[in-house]
Amino acid sequence: MKKIILIWIIFTLGCSPKTAEQFIKLGDRQKSFAMKERNYEKALELDSLNLKASNRIGYLYIYSKSPEELDKSRKYFMKVLEIDSNNVTSLFGIGETYKTEAMRNDSVNVNTLERAIYFYSKLIMIDSNDVSAIYQRAYSYHYINDSINVIKIIKEHVT
Repeated sequence: MKKIILIWIIFTLGCSPKTAEQFIKLGDRQKSFAMKERNYEKALELDSLNLKASNRIGYLYIYSKSPEELDKSRKYFMKVLEIDSNNVTSLFGIGETYKTEAMRNDSVNVNTLERAIYFYSKLIMIDSNDVSAIYQRAYSYHYINDSINVIKIIKEHVT
């Protein structure tokens, strides 16, 4: 019996995450929102400047789509951008929060969608080959009925 308990203790201690990166990996493997959130928050407790953990939790909150969670998401992305203003993951994430907010109701909020376009555009200035940002920027222009910019984007990036 003592041998089983000892093996269990060694196994438990050896498998428990101890670093921010380990908590991030554990969060990535989780299925539930709450478990992902808990592990990413633990990573940030260990390393408050961990950009990957901040981005992961930012994206986690986007997909809940509630207004409060979108605000939380933006705060995490902005925290990353304060450290690394060219972080394309956060730039795209902020664009996604504004696009999601703008299209939440049956009508489109043009001002909010223009904020999304701003962040997609900033990302494209850093990485002109980011297909997701190019697509989302064109998609956003389409929803505010700006066909001139949609055509301009297609000409710039497709030809």
